[in-house]
Amino acid sequence: MSALSAVVALFSAIALYATYLGTDQAKWSIYLVAAFCLCIAGWQASSFVVGLKLRRRLNRARAGVEADPQLKQATDSAALPPADMSNFVTPQSVTENTTELLQPLDRPPG
Repeated sequence: MSALSAVVALFSAIALYATYLGTDQAKWSIYLVAAFCLCIAGWQASSFVVGLKLRRRLNRARAGVEADPQLKQATDSAALPPADMSNFVTPQSVTENTTELLQPLDRPPG
């Protein structure tokens, strides 16, 4: 994707420069956009090269792991014991026992 983006951005910059360079129709914004396209092409090309280098290093590292018999051996690790939930306190309800403190009102009959 980076290589495709770099090619498209470079093509866009070349097309803009080829169309408008040296003509009276060109405004400063056309040259600015073409310069931005060149910057994008450079950035995407460098990103593509970094991705290729990273992939090569990863493939070399995988090949080294597969060649080393000591690293191929699966090591089993003991599983953790189940969680002890006895220390947790159960939270009280917000409405629990809230009416115990209320006292009845003296209201006139009727």
